[in-house]
Amino acid sequence: MFTLGSPFRLTNHRQSNARLVYELFGRWHAEELGLPLEPDGAPLPVPAVAIYSRLDGIVPWRLCRDPAPSAENIEVLGSHLGMGANLAVLWALADRLAAPPGGAPFRPPPALRFAFPVRPRRGRDALRRNGTRPRHARAPRR
Repeated sequence: MFTLGSPFRLTNHRQSNARLVYELFGRWHAEELGLPLEPDGAPLPVPAVAIYSRLDGIVPWRLCRDPAPSAENIEVLGSHLGMGANLAVLWALADRLAAPPGGAPFRPPPALRFAFPVRPRRGRDALRRNGTRPRHARAPRR
């Protein structure tokens, strides 16, 4: 399963910059759903790839990351509305669709590395579940 800038961890509509549009037009076309949408937070039974951008502008990027250990989170440079035409997103989608289940994690090609700010580590994401980077132990200064 692929998600592109999807805030599936949203717990309150106020967390999204799209809430004003949702509140204005939602009564005509949207069924009111309780939040969070997935209250149990159980991992999906299928491989999952969450593609997100810190430059999204519509939804907070931390809510677009899948915390499941089996999921792969790929950060790209781009806007929320531009994800469908973003070369980095299309490359990541094609790469993950061509990869066998449980295969090697995504690695951007050298020519496109600039479009993928975070390079995932094998078996773990480069970021913690709360979206922060782990602090590396540093030797004390002399």
